[in-house]
Amino acid sequence: MAISRGIIYHKLIDDFKFLFFSFFTNLNNKKYIKKFEKKFIFFNQSKYCIAMPFARTAFYFIIKSLKLQKGDEVIISPLQIKAMLEIILHFELKPVIVDINKNDLNFNLKDLKNKINKKTKLVLLTYLYGIVPDVTEIKKTIGKKLFLVEDFSQCLGGKFKNIKVGNFGDFAFYSMSATKTLDAYGGAVIVTNYKDKYKLVKSNIVHLKSPSRIFLIKKIFVSFFRSFFTNRLIFTYFVIYIFKFMQTLRLNFFRKFVGSRSFKLNYKKLPNLWFQKITSLQAEAGLKFIKRVKLDDGKRIKNASKIINFFNRKSFPCKNKNSHNVYWQLCLIHGKSELIQKKLLSKGIDIASPSIALLSKSITSRNLVANNLYKNIIFIPCYPSLRENELNLICHNLIKYV
Repeated sequence: MAISRGIIYHKLIDDFKFLFFSFFTNLNNKKYIKKFEKKFIFFNQSKYCIAMPFARTAFYFIIKSLKLQKGDEVIISPLQIKAMLEIILHFELKPVIVDINKNDLNFNLKDLKNKINKKTKLVLLTYLYGIVPDVTEIKKTIGKKLFLVEDFSQCLGGKFKNIKVGNFGDFAFYSMSATKTLDAYGGAVIVTNYKDKYKLVKSNIVHLKSPSRIFLIKKIFVSFFRSFFTNRLIFTYFVIYIFKFMQTLRLNFFRKFVGSRSFKLNYKKLPNLWFQKITSLQAEAGLKFIKRVKLDDGKRIKNASKIINFFNRKSFPCKNKNSHNVYWQLCLIHGKSELIQKKLLSKGIDIASPSIALLSKSITSRNLVANNLYKNIIFIPCYPSLRENELNLICHNLIKYV
């Protein structure tokens, strides 16, 4: 069997059922939304939760509630979805890129300290690929005067010193979009441990519009499509040959599994679609799929650890002893990343490269460590449904190049 780069974290039958109900079910049942919010609070060990339509919408209302002033500076990672940059620019704030390090793909503490000044008001801490940095040192560097917002969309269940990420800052948000470990056909949540901050956001979101049924149907259909084509049999006897053919023609644009490399910014008028309510059907999906997150995490972490230990942790950015990483993507940094992708694909192992935007290209020309790391990052399959023989196949083919 060929090995796909990733999976959708629910079954085809689930996609079919939710697609069927999406055509006629009530999308505004507040009971399911409140029930899901309570369930997420329990899972993430947070005090307050607000279900949102998108992570970008969550970030929008967080910034709005903090009442930052025009020209205030917001520190971000150079590896980030461009929607976060668009929101920062929409509020006429100044985005400031802080370089990352190769040990955990998070802020270089020296650069972080140098970038903080009187205009700095907010730090957006993004946990890339399910890797948890030294949060204590980051908070120590930031100090108590700055707002800290955590984006743990790629790190649900991650911990630092036994505290779950999403509980270290003033606010945090999680995206439930496709391929996430909790994928509810889109949607997001804001969490906070501060009642006053929770009330501020709640008071700002009362004017969100009714959700679009057509948009939801499209989201679920795309999920069904992805689930179908990453099915073992379909991938082995059909998809892998398309990928090999595209590689022969040097075409890669069809092979993106998530995200976008687009740098075109549109921040003056944000899309109306961002400001519709989350649907109760998405909340139902979240209630159903959150039950499997812990089990899937355990299997994925076990698979990732086996691969990492096989190579004695060489080239894998996960070296913090106090961190509990969840390895949403098992990240390998290697100077021969393109060669590894090509060679392993010939053996039926599909390896992905980053599709998240490298923002330093669009807002700064400085020669960052992130620019070089970005070129050398590849993701090794470690998802929970991988079998023992498949893990062995990955390791024994990868060892020729790592």
